[in-house]
Amino acid sequence: ERERRHQEELRQADKLVALGSLVSGVAHEINNPNHVISLNVSTFQTLIPELLARLDKYAEEHGEFQVGHLPWSQVRDEVPRLLEDVRMASNRIKRIVTDLKEYARPDSVEQPAPFSVNAAVEDAVSLMRSVLRKATSRFELELDPQLPPIVGRKRRVEQIVINLLQN
Repeated sequence: ERERRHQEELRQADKLVALGSLVSGVAHEINNPNHVISLNVSTFQTLIPELLARLDKYAEEHGEFQVGHLPWSQVRDEVPRLLEDVRMASNRIKRIVTDLKEYARPDSVEQPAPFSVNAAVEDAVSLMRSVLRKATSRFELELDPQLPPIVGRKRRVEQIVINLLQN
């Protein structure tokens, strides 16, 4: 029985190592196109004011016109908001990828160090946000701002919180 449990623990450890490698590879593959998205949104956001001004002038001279199937006045208000939504989504992808890469890093790399329990809980909740949205319509996180730092392995605390949230 003891030997069987030990073999199962070894298999589980091998699975976790493989999962860590997979997560790191996927994170890298997601970062590349997301970086292009981020750069392009930034470029578009610098171009938009001049483009809007020129199209506003055209509308003054020629009256309301269609862009696609929408009137210019509607498109004019939507374009900056749409670009800001894309920028915010790209930043969220970047944070998620960073969290996944941190989570996948082997424990042996992380030495005990002072860290904020609140930050560990927030990072775990961030990783689990989509799961939480599917599981409940109401999730509240209340942290103690007076909680002092502790010394330990932050990722292990994150894993405990993730396990609690999953269960």
